[in-house]
Amino acid sequence: MQRRIEAKLVATEGNRSGAGAAADAEFFDGPAMLAFLDLDADARGALAAVWPVAEPILPTVLDEFYQKVNAPPSPGC
Repeated sequence: MQRRIEAKLVATEGNRSGAGAAADAEFFDGPAMLAFLDLDADARGALAAVWPVAEPILPTVLDEFYQKVNAPPSPGC
């Protein structure tokens, strides 16, 4: 997850500078993000436990998800 957050920050920093980019960095790395995601200590512990399994396959899962989301609708939908 940290790499995805860093990638988002790099993309954001390309479009914003100064206080805006700093505010984004603070949000993505700080307690505000945890509050936004509503992740308590138990949820963070569960995610940490599955992360070693999820991390290697996450790029493929996300690629397949976005291919499906961006595909034209099937006839009859």
